[in-house]
Amino acid sequence: EAFAELSLTPGETASLHYYTLHPTLMDGAFQTAMAWLAHYEQTAAEGVLVPYAIERIEIRNQLGSSCFARVRRRAGERIVFDVAITDEDGNLQVQL
Repeated sequence: EAFAELSLTPGETASLHYYTLHPTLMDGAFQTAMAWLAHYEQTAAEGVLVPYAIERIEIRNQLGSSCFARVRRRAGERIVFDVAITDEDGNLQVQL
């Protein structure tokens, strides 16, 4: 399991209202999973890994300019993560 604090720069915050899921925050959540892999999985260091599928997305609220990501790897041979993004108070906003 890995946790990350994600936040937009002041310049990016100005574009926040254009997105339900701001691409910078989503990329940060995916990078949290990649950091977990780099730290815990030797095989991940042997090649380039790119997220290519999202099984489901549950959007409860639009993301704010800062949030937290929690990623958990599922058991099994395939590399699959569950991602939960919460607001600063810990309220679930998005689940992947």
